[in-house]
Amino acid sequence: MTNSKNRLDSIRALVNELLELDGKVNRREAHTQLNGVSAFASMLAMKSGLDIEIAAITGLLHNYYFYKTGIRYFPGINSAESVRPIIRDVNMFSKSEQRIILRAIFYQDQYGKAHGAYDELIKDAIILNTFFQTSDHSVPLMEVPRLHKVFGELSMPKNQLIEVDRSKPIKEFRNTYEDRRSMLADFSEELAKQNIWGIPEDERYIEICQYWPDPDIHKVLVAEGNRDNDNYSSVFRRSKDRNILGYIRIHDEYEFHFDGEYHPSI
Repeated sequence: MTNSKNRLDSIRALVNELLELDGKVNRREAHTQLNGVSAFASMLAMKSGLDIEIAAITGLLHNYYFYKTGIRYFPGINSAESVRPIIRDVNMFSKSEQRIILRAIFYQDQYGKAHGAYDELIKDAIILNTFFQTSDHSVPLMEVPRLHKVFGELSMPKNQLIEVDRSKPIKEFRNTYEDRRSMLADFSEELAKQNIWGIPEDERYIEICQYWPDPDIHKVLVAEGNRDNDNYSSVFRRSKDRNILGYIRIHDEYEFHFDGEYHPSI
């Protein structure tokens, strides 16, 4: 591991480069959100006796996937896996530090269960940033108890909590598609018609690969939703000249939900 006097500056430069190159998001909004969470995270780490630098870096990277792709779904899971090869390959963090950062990013939106010290710290930093960066000081209804708790820990004046009670309720996400399997089949059929080749020279293939965290994924791996028709998904090495046989079986009411423990591959 290479010693670094200021790893935070290195990660901030990396994030700034991403925002300059990508036109999918509002750069000013992105800078405000990421740096705001980073600042609150370092403040909370100082109060709790945790590593200020690691907390600040985690805050900067917590929503990396959205600002890379423009996709908001599953921010914790997607951002953790996108950040994983980055902090592994920069050679500035120990394996223990990598696990702390990745787990805190991964669990950021899982408010129904308590996790580790850094995991809870990032949740608190996000909710504080949301409260102070919105003009009406509103947060999702389910996060109000957490905000009350954080205000108490920070000895915030009680009259500030009046605004919290006006918080807007979370909007329940409802799938507007009656038949998800039919929708998935339509997507698959449309992609099949495009005659996409799994080679670096095919721009459409490279565009799809951007959603995978490892930058060289297109060179060595194949991803299948039903490997060898054995009813499990996998990412593995296989000659792209071989045909892929099998079907993806999915219940029409299926919704992704992870309730286990995250063990990142480092």
